[in-house]
Amino acid sequence: MSKWISKQQILNLAKGKNFGSEDEFRDHIAVKIEKLLEVKHSQISIEPDTTSFDRTLSNRADIVIRTDDNLKKAILVIELKLMRNVDKYKLGDYEDPVKQLKKYCQDTRAPFGILLTEVSCAIYKNKYFFYNQEPKRVEEDKLPSIESIEDTMALYALLDFLLYRKSTKYIIYLTLSFWILGLIFKSVTTNYGFWASMGYAFIIGSMVTVVLLIMAKVFKIFE
Repeated sequence: MSKWISKQQILNLAKGKNFGSEDEFRDHIAVKIEKLLEVKHSQISIEPDTTSFDRTLSNRADIVIRTDDNLKKAILVIELKLMRNVDKYKLGDYEDPVKQLKKYCQDTRAPFGILLTEVSCAIYKNKYFFYNQEPKRVEEDKLPSIESIEDTMALYALLDFLLYRKSTKYIIYLTLSFWILGLIFKSVTTNYGFWASMGYAFIIGSMVTVVLLIMAKVFKIFE
């Protein structure tokens, strides 16, 4: 799969079509986008509610692409408009539709958003790792592959964990656990040789792991 999806590839999804309503436009794109992004049908949500206290704009996004796991994190938000329904449009700059898209990206913390009509496509990037950030237009007019976006999300999630103040106890516990297991393996290897020590190291390591888990439970490390 290509690392990038161009603006033209997205526009081609509606090429030659004449839609009678935005609902028809949305349903058409929801089917076509599945193949282009190489995602499963179950990853596509149509008109899901978003969480927001801003009641001046809609709380229902047109299409949200989510991760294929139990967390179902938002990857991409797509806001659709028919040109004839856009009241304020000039040289590719929208007003209310852009506000809607940005709001949905912030509500869902989706890293990317697309504002799409039958003849225009604008891609926005949302720094979802930071709260209350304004999504910015991607000047190159290209979208990373879903796999690339998920890799970035995983990195940000790790940074989020490392920088979160209360994560310190988990980091210390895991570091200490690996250090103790490393010492045990090194000690057994030194005394019995590498291959002969594998069985001993596994047994002793398993026992130590059980003890560490009991300690974690007693001291409520993971609660």
